[in-house]
Amino acid sequence: QLRTRQRAKLLSQHEDKDLVNCSGVSLVLAATKWDSFMDSTDPEGQRVMARTLRWLAHSNAAHLVYLGGLQPGGSLSLAGAAASGVKHQPQQLVDNFSRLLNHLIFVGIDRKMPLKMPPQFDHLQPLMIPAGQDKFRDIGRPNIPLSASPTAAEIAAGQQEWVAAAQQLFPNPKPREQRESGFVMDARYHEEDVDNARARREAALEAYRREVEAIKRQEALARKQKAAAAPAAGPGAGGTAQAGAAAGASGQQQVRRQRGAQ
Repeated sequence: QLRTRQRAKLLSQHEDKDLVNCSGVSLVLAATKWDSFMDSTDPEGQRVMARTLRWLAHSNAAHLVYLGGLQPGGSLSLAGAAASGVKHQPQQLVDNFSRLLNHLIFVGIDRKMPLKMPPQFDHLQPLMIPAGQDKFRDIGRPNIPLSASPTAAEIAAGQQEWVAAAQQLFPNPKPREQRESGFVMDARYHEEDVDNARARREAALEAYRREVEAIKRQEALARKQKAAAAPAAGPGAGGTAQAGAAAGASGQQQVRRQRGAQ
C-alpha cells in the first residue's frame, strides 16, 4: 500500500513510472563535501559522479541533494562560490536541505514541498533533484544510447555501467577486506579482574577445542578400524565395531564430564 501510494504521488504521469523502484519510504541521497569535490575534481569526473548519483536516486525514487560548506573551514567560501559560477551559496543548500527533511518528516509527500531552490540538473552546479523529477532519458547511459522504450533489464545494465565508470575514476584506495577492523583494547582502561576472567575463559575455550579435536581423531580412527574389519567374517568384525563405538562414546562422556567440571 505504501509503495502504491508513493508511486501514485510521485510518478503517476511520469514516463519512467514502471521502471522506478518505490520502497514506500521517502529516501534522501545527500552528497556532502561537494565544495571539496568541486575543487579537486575535473568537469568530466563531476559529470560521471553526478550521472551515477542521478541514476541511483531516480531508480529508487529518492531525492538527490548536494551539500557543501558544512564545516567552518570549508574550502568553498562565499567569494569562491561566486568566482566559480556557482549559483547557490552553501548556506542556501543547507537551508533547502532542512526544508526538505522537515517536509518529509512532519508533512509527507501528500502536499507540495516548499522548496526555495528550483531543481538543478547541471553537474557543474550543486545538484538538487526532488524525487520523481528526473528521467532516465535525460541521464542516459555512459556507453550506448538509451532506447526509446527502455526495459527493466536495460535500466539495470545502465546502473551497472554508471557504477563501473564511477569506480574507475574514483577507485577505492583500500579494498574493504583489507581495512582495519575489530575492537581495539586501550591500555588506559586496563582492569585486572576483567582481564583475568577473560584469560580463564579463553583458556577454557582453547582446552575444549583441543578435547573436541581429540575426540574427532578417536572417532575417525574407530571408523577406519571398523571399515578395515568389515570385509572379514566372524565374530571378530563385530567385536571391532563394538570397540570402536565404545571408544567414541567414552570420549564424548569424557568431554561432557570435563565441561561440567569447568
